[in-house]
Amino acid sequence: MVPGSITIVKNVPGTDPEDFCFVSSFPDQNGGRPGDFCLDDDGNKHVKEVVAHPGAVIVLPLLDDGRVVLIRNRRWALREVLLELPAGTLERGESPINCAGRELLEETGYLAARIRPLLSFYTSPGILSEKMHAFVAEGLQLRQTAPERDEEIEVAPLTLADAIDLIRTGGIVDGKTIATLLFYERFGR
Repeated sequence: MVPGSITIVKNVPGTDPEDFCFVSSFPDQNGGRPGDFCLDDDGNKHVKEVVAHPGAVIVLPLLDDGRVVLIRNRRWALREVLLELPAGTLERGESPINCAGRELLEETGYLAARIRPLLSFYTSPGILSEKMHAFVAEGLQLRQTAPERDEEIEVAPLTLADAIDLIRTGGIVDGKTIATLLFYERFGR
């Protein structure tokens, strides 16, 4: 949990309260109420600490020459710069495909003529409700980047083969990037 955050235990809307519930550090999300809890099959009460998340996107941008546009992104929590695909959090009411286009432009400066869904997956379902939506972006036209104030990003295009090799050798360690690149290589072309 984030230091100083308010913790609320609540049931997930649209699910059976006996099946799943979670703790949120965001008291206004999904109508949480203090005192909500989980019941297991034997009727025992449980509190599960899980971070509520609005969802996110990751974009696999393909240049006309076949290279993948990756970014070097400073990750403050790790105190490292990671090689990643562009990604970001959904804003309230924003569709995943619109978020993909926005994040691609903000982080890389590329505008896509075509964005298509690739897959969706949960990033860490034991502790986080985040659902990641992966997209492929094609027909890229270079515009202007617009990173957020706290972002330090550098564009780093690579061939798909080089990116896959960096996964093998430990040069790419970001889980969402690994999953998206490997899925694309195996199933998405």
